[in-house]
Amino acid sequence: MGKDTATEPAAEKARAFKNLMEALRYLQGQGWKIEKSAIYNHKRDGLIKPEKNGSITQAEADRYARKNLSPLDGSDTPNTAALKEKEQAAIVRIKEAQAERLELKAQKESGELVPRHHTDQELAKRVALFKNDSHQQNQADLTRIIDLVGGDREKGPELLEYLNSRVDQLLDRYARRKTALVPRALVEGEEGQAQ
Repeated sequence: MGKDTATEPAAEKARAFKNLMEALRYLQGQGWKIEKSAIYNHKRDGLIKPEKNGSITQAEADRYARKNLSPLDGSDTPNTAALKEKEQAAIVRIKEAQAERLELKAQKESGELVPRHHTDQELAKRVALFKNDSHQQNQADLTRIIDLVGGDREKGPELLEYLNSRVDQLLDRYARRKTALVPRALVEGEEGQAQ
């Protein structure tokens, strides 16, 4: 593709074309895909910058071509290769997101996914059931608990109230928490068992 201006002699670096048409012929000769109307539009848009006298240096023409033109042979310049790579990465991200949405939609339609408000209602029902069962279990086990500690049966109602209040406090704490916190020891214990 175009000559490497870094290895050219100083005389060639200083070469200038009298006008856009000379620069156009030079670029076409170097294998760049460019037409007369395009180079004039690019001049108007500031992509190629002539000198004050209207001439264009070879260095400017080469810079312009590398940044804005495609080679006639279809090969990539560093800029076009990077752009194509970014474009391909964006297409992949879009396709992955679309596939994920389609997968979620299919799971929802097959009943694998349930709307959150349904699960919240179900969880609330289960918590209420758990609370009720815990209170009943505390009441049923009250005399056994008193016997285990060798305590006074007359204080049974006070003990039952204490046990029920503890269950209520725990359930209230779990109901308020936005995220579940798991003790590190439990997580590390599970990891150790999985290995």
